[in-house]
Amino acid sequence: MTMRTAPSLFAATRAAATESQLAISVDTLVEDVHFDADTPIEALGYKCVAVNLSDMAAMGATPLSLQCAWSDPLSDLRWREALTHAIKRSADAVPMSAQLAMVAAPRRQISIQIVGQVPRGDALTRSNARVGDQFWVSGTLGDAGGGLCLLRGRLQAREHDDRDYLLQRLHRPSPRLALGRALRGIASAAIDISDGIAGDALHIATRSKVGIRIFAKHLPLSDALLRVAGATRAQHLALGAGEDYELAFSAPARCAAQVRRAARRCQVAVHCVGDIVAGESLVLLDEHMRELPIPSAFDHFAGRESAPRGSKVTGTRNDRQGDEHKDIVR
Repeated sequence: MTMRTAPSLFAATRAAATESQLAISVDTLVEDVHFDADTPIEALGYKCVAVNLSDMAAMGATPLSLQCAWSDPLSDLRWREALTHAIKRSADAVPMSAQLAMVAAPRRQISIQIVGQVPRGDALTRSNARVGDQFWVSGTLGDAGGGLCLLRGRLQAREHDDRDYLLQRLHRPSPRLALGRALRGIASAAIDISDGIAGDALHIATRSKVGIRIFAKHLPLSDALLRVAGATRAQHLALGAGEDYELAFSAPARCAAQVRRAARRCQVAVHCVGDIVAGESLVLLDEHMRELPIPSAFDHFAGRESAPRGSKVTGTRNDRQGDEHKDIVR
């Protein structure tokens, strides 16, 4: 039972009114690419909403409405009803309105668009990180990757609680909506972590035309992941496995206290894991400031892990595609 999510096909803000802008996010999940046939329907319905909400969080937006188009060539009425119920329940919990429609397609797929709003000029983007900023992440990283490894038999958990925790993090991520809104006016750039912090940091580096240093010892790892995977593999999962849907963001060093206060108000842990430097590279450093190899990130377009990209920002198709679909339209 595995589930992978596609990157946003369109996440942009557009003028909505004098005081606000629209924020739009669209994702499509395709069976056998982003989820398996035996993925629990409740988890599938929840997650396909959550990944779009995570885009809203990364823009600092408040979600307003959801539109969903899905296909089921197997004509399984029970599957359709269960999926519809799961999606509507997830939308009601936000809350936001929901509209669902069925379309024809050769295999099961689910496309969701969420429309939100953000005060004009306050939307978080990927393009404003500045040299001297600190680089932060929310929560812990690598847990969803650990859960995926458990499902595929690549890892084993001795404790049921550890297994349950990692699977929960895989199937039911927590979009950081409150934190995203609280970071408006504080963070200089932001992105949600879908490809792994190494891959998603590249998007900020590319769009902002800066370099990013990540200090390996500062990566936040859960106790459950450390027990199941060990320190080295847990670090690799944190960097490249993806699916965590935490926030990564930059903020001026003088705003560190504001970042922590905002996180406390939202009851979310945040961690400073690096800084923004001159250049156009992503560098992973150990405690002795020696450069470490960067694990590959998940490539949604290939449906697999991408080849290692090294520390230089090269502008791969995955980087360019992600950058094109989240920005402010003036």
